[in-house]
Amino acid sequence: ELKGTLRRGGELVLETLVVDGPEGYSLMPEDRYGQMRNVWFLPSCPTLLRWLDKTGFRNAQVVDVSETTTDEQRQT
Repeated sequence: ELKGTLRRGGELVLETLVVDGPEGYSLMPEDRYGQMRNVWFLPSCPTLLRWLDKTGFRNAQVVDVSETTTDEQRQT
């Protein structure tokens, strides 16, 4: 769906959670991850890049990997 919303030559900026690991590695929480109902997979960066390539995105790159701190978490 994301690719279909882009104009020709458009750029996708994807902010997501990732885990450390080799290509092919992904964490798949059994229920919820960090009480977030919309997190189904947490891929490693190489896995995420492979997924993007397989879905037709070209020249994908990781620009920044930052650790998520408790200050960034929403209070529930």
